[in-house]
Amino acid sequence: GYLLHAFLSPHSNQRADRWGGSAEGRAELFTTVVRAVRAVVGPTYPLWARVGAHEAHREPGQRIDDALVAMGLGIDAGLDAIHVTAYGDPMVATGITDGHTPHEPGALLADAARVRRELGVPVIAMGRLTPEAAERALADGAADVIAMGRALIADADLPAKLAAGQRHRIRPCAYQYRCIGAIFLNQPVQCAVNPEAGHEAAHDADTATASARPRRVVVAGGGPAGLECARRLAERGHHVELWEASDRLGGRLALAEGADGDLRGLLAWLVGGAEDAGVTIRTGTPVTGAVDADVLVWATGAAWPGGPSLGVDDLRGWLVGGAPLADPVVVRGSSKAAVSIAVRARSEGHDVRLVPDDAVLAPELGLPGRFRLVAAAVRAGVAIVDEAPAAATDVRVARAEGPPPPAAPVDVHVI
Repeated sequence: GYLLHAFLSPHSNQRADRWGGSAEGRAELFTTVVRAVRAVVGPTYPLWARVGAHEAHREPGQRIDDALVAMGLGIDAGLDAIHVTAYGDPMVATGITDGHTPHEPGALLADAARVRRELGVPVIAMGRLTPEAAERALADGAADVIAMGRALIADADLPAKLAAGQRHRIRPCAYQYRCIGAIFLNQPVQCAVNPEAGHEAAHDADTATASARPRRVVVAGGGPAGLECARRLAERGHHVELWEASDRLGGRLALAEGADGDLRGLLAWLVGGAEDAGVTIRTGTPVTGAVDADVLVWATGAAWPGGPSLGVDDLRGWLVGGAPLADPVVVRGSSKAAVSIAVRARSEGHDVRLVPDDAVLAPELGLPGRFRLVAAAVRAGVAIVDEAPAAATDVRVARAEGPPPPAAPVDVHVI
């Protein structure tokens, strides 16, 4: 973990001299640093520290009572405010998501409220808070300031959009942990829902001016790819129509939302973004012949075969419509979709076996998300086995096989 926290924690600090031995001793290095910084920046410069209120998966570990001692000494040494966080054993798979990057919404608010109540200083709170939850925390007195990390990677304009009354325009974080997972691999930041993350300057330069030659574009397919493509083209000044063959938008994203609640809200944002950009959306409109447009973008999705077992598409009635499943349930596959479907079925009380076809489960996720999802499957009681006989509900989550060809000869261009 971090050096100052390593001294604050009784798990890692086992010294018996002035730098350890008690809550006050373990805080000595922390307060020494605070005093040194205060001496440099002067008495009026705002200064705060991010301090762990507790540690997950460590015994003995930092607890809130000891943390309050350290925080109070830090205030005496010159801090103006406390940013309340938490830590977790990094050798435990879910340590990060039980600590400073909590998976449970609002997991750190109770600690923040106690720090504010007992120390009487401004408190910064964080930890998977929606704008609505953040407003409630401020109104309830749990915190004075709300900090956000993952939500701002998903949409850096979140504060500006809230200030402008455009809550519906905020791209939601889907908590797939591609952002923090990139740290594990020493890679630049990535985001599952925001492809511009880490490339904002290039994106701004690319979209600063509208297209010099607006064209009439038809996007075939109202799934996430079609919606995103249509929005981007419309924002560049093209005249865009989106044709969806079915009576609903979203494609398999609607199924994904049914399997993973963290994805909910993304479809509504994609649809709203396309509408706000001026895209004309037509449902129940398949491409069956020639298209009267300058450009046709084919975004009808990949094929996810299942046979002889059920495939992902065969589960729509259950994932979206609430139709029942028959026990036992066998899910065959290693993808994130396979694991999420197994967890969803088990959460409904079904007898579930997951039969992986690869040694790595949920490779699409960032590492913390992968750890989190597999732990959720095990905790829920999903049996992960090498093989299983055919079951009453036998699902194969196969790899996608690529988009099918157009139904009739058309000119397909990519912008």
